Amino acid sequence: MDRSPGPGSLNVEGPLHSSTYSSSEPTSDSPNESTEARSPDLQSDTDLFTESGRGQMDPKNKCWVKSLVCLVLFILVLAVSMLVRHFSRGSELEPLVIAIESSHICYHAATRTCALDFNAPQVAEFDLHPAEHPLFGFLFAQLLQKDKEQMRKILKGAHISVNDTARDEDSIYRFLTTLPGAHKRISSHRSDRAQYGIPEGHVVSTLLVGHLNQDTWFQLEGAPWSPGSNPGGSLLHILDFLEYGLTHHNVGPLGTSDNTDKHPLKFNSIVPAAEACPKDCNAPSATVLLQRALRQKGRHSFLKGVMLVRDAGTVRSD
Repeated sequence: MDRSPGPGSLNVEGPLHSSTYSSSEPTSDSPNESTEARSPDLQSDTDLFTESGRGQMDPKNKCWVKSLVCLVLFILVLAVSMLVRHFSRGSELEPLVIAIESSHICYHAATRTCALDFNAPQVAEFDLHPAEHPLFGFLFAQLLQKDKEQMRKILKGAHISVNDTARDEDSIYRFLTTLPGAHKRISSHRSDRAQYGIPEGHVVSTLLVGHLNQDTWFQLEGAPWSPGSNPGGSLLHILDFLEYGLTHHNVGPLGTSDNTDKHPLKFNSIVPAAEACPKDCNAPSATVLLQRALRQKGRHSFLKGVMLVRDAGTVRSD
């Protein structure tokens, strides 16, 4: 009787020989099938690890985890930076308001506005730029009429809108955009004329100016926006913009304000300079005249100095 193996039968040649199995239809669950021969689509979830027994993660998955950790750390750094800036920016508010209130107000012929005559220690303490003498004189004496509370709001970044229908050479827009250091820039605010930024030092930072309809608007900002010339300041500006997006408050140099461009502080008029500051900034004061006289030799020179003071209208003749 012929006992040759037929189709589909098992053939075992010996205990030391490998067994072979033949079938007309191949199967996918053969115990001798190697892992390498399997299709990638059939790999199990444990193949995310190169050596599942040791728990080593695939390099691609390591990259995703590192990216997620970096993103979380970046968000934490941003949040901490915003909090530090938020709670530290108001430390010089009151000292600056006191300096503004105590400074001499005079008429600035070059700008035809009032100006504040800051002394040397104040200039050094608050890093005041030349633009800030007529700027603060105009704001405090002509616009705010020496209202300290309104001055605080401006220093905190309030958006100010002033009716400006004067002829071009006398307009508020022209005065602000021709201050020393003024340069064209862009912002997220609406404006029908070119917008300008004016650097104001490390305390007051920068002034942003624009125009809409018949109003000139402006606001002090906590950091400048000038990526080309000041990338560090521009990075701080981005932080302030993120804080604005979260709180819906303008971020100024010395605080924050709910007076945004949607809810500005509006002013219909300003006090004329002739009324707010009649005395010229270049006119010598009575103290200066008297000091000049004392430096002269002899009684005659001293009496002449006193007469100069009297003629200046600072000493009564009776």
